[in-house]
Amino acid sequence: MLDDINKERIRLQKEIDLLKRRYEYYDQFNFSEELGNAIAFLINEFENKDCVCKKIVCEIPEHTELVSRHFLGKDQLVTKRFSKKNFSFIVVVEKEFTNQFENLKFGSFEEMKNLLEISSLFFVKYDGLLDLEMFGIVFPYLNMFFQSLNEWRYRTGRVTLDEDILSETLLQVLNYSSVKQDFKVRI
Repeated sequence: MLDDINKERIRLQKEIDLLKRRYEYYDQFNFSEELGNAIAFLINEFENKDCVCKKIVCEIPEHTELVSRHFLGKDQLVTKRFSKKNFSFIVVVEKEFTNQFENLKFGSFEEMKNLLEISSLFFVKYDGLLDLEMFGIVFPYLNMFFQSLNEWRYRTGRVTLDEDILSETLLQVLNYSSVKQDFKVRI
């Protein structure tokens, strides 16, 4: 049985590698509200956490900071002016804490990072494409979800995900997981 599982794992890895070579947009997902809702739904189903997955923009206004620099053989603290910066993140946060993530302005990057670490279940910087590797590490069941979406996109030649395919893929992941769980119970 373990040999069969290893063969299946190797077969799936080969299939993934083939998809990556053939499909230009493999693992490249833009965030949308619908995709965020699907991710939050799966987290709720697997971890029983009532949460939301959403994009937030954090702002650090124009400010000055003391920074260390090495000049003429000495370390010195100098005041440096920084322009306003915006940082986009995808966060997974419990619904009761969503109001903390409105109109976010911070004095420094560290202050922003500390709030995200304390208040969210998960966060990752968002530069236009989701970091699926980080999602997969924290929420392993999302790997199957995104793999199924990749396969659908490859088969259809479509990049844009609509609500129907997201719903269909959610059901597929949930059905597979319940069958897998039933199988574990019987062993």
